[in-house]
Amino acid sequence: MDLCVREEAVSCVSSIVYSAAKHFGPYYDVFMPPLKAMVVDSNVRRVIREKALECLSLVGLSVDKAKFAPDAKDIINIFLKTPDTVRTIDIFARFAEALQKDFAPFLKDTHVLEPLMKQASVTVDVSEILGADGTIDLTKETSQKLEDKCAALRSILVIAEKTEEFFFPYIEETAKLVSASFNFPLSEDVRAIAAAGSVTLLRCKLAHLREPAATTSFLCAFHPRCGQYSRFRSLPEGVAQEVIGILRANIDYSNVLLVWRDMFFALASNMMNESNLLVLATQFDAIKECVEVLKGQAMTQEMCLVFFDLAKKVLLEWLERRQLLCDAQKECDAEEKASMKDEKEDEDDLLQILVLCLQRVGQYHPKQYNASFVTQIMYSATFMVEARRSTHEQLHGIMLLVDFVENVGVGCKHHLSTIIKLLLRHALSKSVNVAQPALFGIGICAQHTGELFKPFISESIAYLLEASLGERKGKHAFRTDNAIAALVRIVRYQYHHVDHSTLTTLTPVWLGYLPITADLGEAASCSDTLCHFLERPTTAATVFGRDFALLPRALEVLMRADAGHGGVALADDRVRARLRAVLLAMHQGTSCVPAAISRAAWDTAKASFCAS
Repeated sequence: MDLCVREEAVSCVSSIVYSAAKHFGPYYDVFMPPLKAMVVDSNVRRVIREKALECLSLVGLSVDKAKFAPDAKDIINIFLKTPDTVRTIDIFARFAEALQKDFAPFLKDTHVLEPLMKQASVTVDVSEILGADGTIDLTKETSQKLEDKCAALRSILVIAEKTEEFFFPYIEETAKLVSASFNFPLSEDVRAIAAAGSVTLLRCKLAHLREPAATTSFLCAFHPRCGQYSRFRSLPEGVAQEVIGILRANIDYSNVLLVWRDMFFALASNMMNESNLLVLATQFDAIKECVEVLKGQAMTQEMCLVFFDLAKKVLLEWLERRQLLCDAQKECDAEEKASMKDEKEDEDDLLQILVLCLQRVGQYHPKQYNASFVTQIMYSATFMVEARRSTHEQLHGIMLLVDFVENVGVGCKHHLSTIIKLLLRHALSKSVNVAQPALFGIGICAQHTGELFKPFISESIAYLLEASLGERKGKHAFRTDNAIAALVRIVRYQYHHVDHSTLTTLTPVWLGYLPITADLGEAASCSDTLCHFLERPTTAATVFGRDFALLPRALEVLMRADAGHGGVALADDRVRARLRAVLLAMHQGTSCVPAAISRAAWDTAKASFCAS
């Protein structure tokens, strides 16, 4: 066959496999043998072998690991013996993606990670590629060098992600490489990949600590039942599991935190000067994920100070750019507006990731908010929720305020009045995307600010009652769900500040609406509140009316929440266990409600539930 035809045929198959993905699996046995033969035949031109190898790795991804593993291992072993016969800069990553942890034994070979580390460490002197006018002038050779650096770094991190705890011996070296790449000036892709890689390395480090037996072939353990030191793998199964439990219970996270903190400060330092919005968004997303992994241990006081200073700077610059963009749009033509639309979308993406990152850091480190940053939050949020701003801006401005209240609670007392006024202003917005978080925020204020919320109860209830008259279908259901859920939160957390007549009026409204079926988070929250009321004699008698007239309806709501809606669960395991315990106690007459009343209410609720 003509070599050009052969090369094009392989490329064609690669394109088909890439598009078909798992749907190509049935043809594995047809294409794998000839591809494999082509790859191992040293008489085939190098460029064709490389394309065949790429195609083969894609074919391998179309089937499960067990089927591809034998062929993959054969091919990898062949190339490890003759490493210079093909360009393998991204091939090993693809094999790692297919083999997952079964790729780990190949990490020890110097021809796998060592060339990738070398390629990813390549540096380019900016002064050598600056043109006479000060712009960067990349030659074909330099461009290829940058592409290879990017591909090598990506491959290393894919291998790390797929081999998890087995990548542990290479984490320290890779972490240094990643940190050095945070500020690589000539490639946005390198900086973005490095940022995402910090999360990958953190997960590898934690996986190593949590799976101590997996990463050490010669781990010795002394156990009193054995009476001697012995190889871990030779211990009786029960003893081995006990040793693993002991090791897991005594995990020392200090080294993990040290690796993360070194990467954080290097990353934050670069972010202060990062001009590419997409890279900056990726970097904030990496910080968010690392905080989610490490939770309360993620940030020291010093790290929080650096982070909040960084967030303050980015928020301020975002506001300035958005104002300039709005002003520029007034005096531009259609073509310029189209270009600005792409710029605006990048700005919106950055804002969304930044708000989510702030949410996570604030959630796990609420005491680290400083006065300067709080002032910036209030200034930024007030700007974003203005009526002339886009729905996206208003949404994230409200999220900033709600997260602030949820994280600091009564610590927001000096700003609470402003926050509630802004939330009420948007509670009846025509946009569901704006009204929903505003309504949710009112409930959060009631839950987390204690007596500080008392002056705002009446006005908040009035707005919520109006919003609760909305539809229960489509996108409008989320707005109505959140209005009802906010009323429930006020009744629960401001119970002692709501007068009896108001309580008597409110309960039939929210109880008649339940169970919530669109916003599943609020559905579980409301069921939990119902249980809270029914478990306490005082609240049960007050909330559910004279002689417990509303008790049957309350029990029916719990029955419906337990059954789910349209195949979707309306409560998590914890809430479901709690509501079932309440229902059982009511049925057996062992609840805080008089036995005769509780049994009668249960019978009525059951009959209504079964009839609907």
